[in-house]
Amino acid sequence: MRNILTGISCVVVLCMPSCMQREQQKETIRTVKVASAENYGEVKTATFPGKVKPASEVNLAFRISGPIAKIHVREGQFVRKGELLAEMDQRDYQLQLAATEAEYTQIKAEAERVIKLYEKQSVSENDYDKARLGLQQITAKYEAHKNALEDTKLKAPFNGYIQKRFFDSNETVAAGMPVFSMFSSDVPEVEINIPASEYIK
Repeated sequence: MRNILTGISCVVVLCMPSCMQREQQKETIRTVKVASAENYGEVKTATFPGKVKPASEVNLAFRISGPIAKIHVREGQFVRKGELLAEMDQRDYQLQLAATEAEYTQIKAEAERVIKLYEKQSVSENDYDKARLGLQQITAKYEAHKNALEDTKLKAPFNGYIQKRFFDSNETVAAGMPVFSMFSSDVPEVEINIPASEYIK
C-alpha cells in the first residue's frame, strides 16, 4: 500500500513541471492600432480685429404717453420673457375704458335689437346697415382702449439683461421713447473684420 502511494506521488510531481511549462509557453496577443503619418502642410495663424456683441439688442418703449408710476428692475438685472419691467399711471386709461365700455354695451344692445327686427322685416335695410356700422365702430374703439390700458405695462420681450435705464419713476415719457435697453442671454455673436486680400489667399 505504501508503494502504491509513493508511485502516485511521483507521477503528480512529474506532471507539475510539464503543466507549468505549457502555461509559460502561452503568449498573450495584443492588438496594436496602426496609423499612417501624413503631412497636412504648414499651419498658419492670423490675428484680426473684431468684437463680441449680443445676439439680440433692443430699446424698449411704451406704446402710449404718460407718467411712469413704477420701475421694477435695475441695470444689469436678468429678466425673463414676459416679466414686468415698468408701469405707467393707469388712471386716465381706466376712466377712458370705463366710458367706452358703457357706450359699447348700449350700442351693442341697440344693434342686436335692430338686427332681430330686420330679420322679421320690421325695419328698413338702411336702419339695419346703420346699426351694423355703429356696432363695428364702437367695437373697434372699445378694443383700442382695452389695448391702451394693457400698454401701460412694459414687459420683457425675451430672456436677457437690462443694459441701461433711461427714465425713473414719476417721469413722463412719450410713446415710442426708449425707457430701457436690453440684450438677450443667447449665445453672443462674434464680428471679425477680415481684409479682402485674405480671401484670395
